[in-house]
Amino acid sequence: MGTATTTIAAYGAILSTIALGWNILRGRSDRGVLKVAARFMVRPEAPIHVLGGPPTREGEFLVVTVTNIGGRPLVLGKVGFERKTSDEEGWDAALFNDRELPKTLQEGDKHVGIGPKRAEVPIHELKSICAKDTTGKTWRLRKRELKRLASAANKERQKGRR
Repeated sequence: MGTATTTIAAYGAILSTIALGWNILRGRSDRGVLKVAARFMVRPEAPIHVLGGPPTREGEFLVVTVTNIGGRPLVLGKVGFERKTSDEEGWDAALFNDRELPKTLQEGDKHVGIGPKRAEVPIHELKSICAKDTTGKTWRLRKRELKRLASAANKERQKGRR
């Protein structure tokens, strides 16, 4: 009777440990996750308002798309830049004067923010293009995407010098 009780107790301990681990893993992964994407958009078909200024159609604009790819809703608070060197933590959200923020993003929802013109984006001074939710977490554009934007800016700059 002693070995049966010990076996059942060991089985119960193993099973409850697995269940606890599963619940912790599920709880950590079942949350909102923001994905940040950026590109330059050439000449929009409809006039757009940039930085609260008058509508314009000319030039290329930085377009940042923030998507909730997680399983829970998140409230997007800000979209902006992080600079490599700065006195104030490097955050510069003023370049994205978005009147729709803060905005709740349900699972799969997107927010498209139109930033400054290409000439006004300090692309070589940027550490990242970011989105912040209202909990204070910063979600960043992937480094390879930022490098792709910087190389495109270099090509355009070299093309303009010729």
